[in-house]
Amino acid sequence: MSLLIATGSALVLLGLKSVLAEEPGIDVSETVDCPEAAVRAIREKRPSLVIAEPMFWSRIAGQIGDYWLAKVVILGPQFHSMLLPAIASRVCGYISERDPLQKVKVVARTVANCGYRFGEGYCRSCPVRSTIAPANLPLTARESQVFQRIAEGLRSGEIARTLGLSVKTVESHRENIKRKLGLASAGELFQAAILWKAGHPIAALKRGEAGLAQQDSRHEGQAEGRADVLKVPPRSLR
Repeated sequence: MSLLIATGSALVLLGLKSVLAEEPGIDVSETVDCPEAAVRAIREKRPSLVIAEPMFWSRIAGQIGDYWLAKVVILGPQFHSMLLPAIASRVCGYISERDPLQKVKVVARTVANCGYRFGEGYCRSCPVRSTIAPANLPLTARESQVFQRIAEGLRSGEIARTLGLSVKTVESHRENIKRKLGLASAGELFQAAILWKAGHPIAALKRGEAGLAQQDSRHEGQAEGRADVLKVPPRSLR
């Protein structure tokens, strides 16, 4: 399978090319560092698989239209993908630059070896599709709904009306979310929700001199957790 890598980071491009060059069945046929070059390469060489950063793919997809159907994996610096639905609906999966090399290989190998056209029934059950969704937080389904709306800037009364709940119930959910995520105030809760919406990890905002060390420790723990939560199931992707 011919592969096109499109990213503006020379270091990421070199590293990804080196890692995937070892994978059997994957031929890194082209590497580009801008969307315009990616569009030209796609039109001329019709690669079977494209790995591109989110902003690149947004511009590429707008120019190539639907006539070219290839498998696409998004590569980004964020902890998890927060792709727009219109973009996410056309990609197979997401790789974070923070991911372990083994996961990068497994995702690329699985997509490369897939014999289905994108959009066929198998895509709904493909384990790689799970990498597009944010990693699971230790929240209930209702708490997750509240958290998402906090990220949208909604106040408790607005969230209550949107979800058909009482304001008191929403406030109770907010307190539970703060406790579970280690957040001390409404301000920290809002900041954490904004960070999560943008695809970044949540680290409890600690006060005092030990805060930075604690935040770094929490960040490392979340990165490991994401590898477990979003890692494609080993039985189906080995």
